[in-house]
Amino acid sequence: MKGHSAPVKSIQFNRDGTMLCSGSDDKTVKLWDVAKRKFTMTFAGHTNWVRSAQFSIDSRMIASGSDDKTVRLWDV
Repeated sequence: MKGHSAPVKSIQFNRDGTMLCSGSDDKTVKLWDVAKRKFTMTFAGHTNWVRSAQFSIDSRMIASGSDDKTVRLWDV
């Protein structure tokens, strides 16, 4: 699956396995539709590499941590 323009540093499936989130050195977090094998949404706002991206338990939010020393919450 292609979508990021730099190496991916973090991936996580949501609890039911229908979505995947990924964090990358391209400073973005992407939300993927697993069945369609393509990304559905890009979250941009970090100013440095994204090192971690994780779903909330209910899969409604993604938390991302970056080398820009911030943590961001994204509404899925």
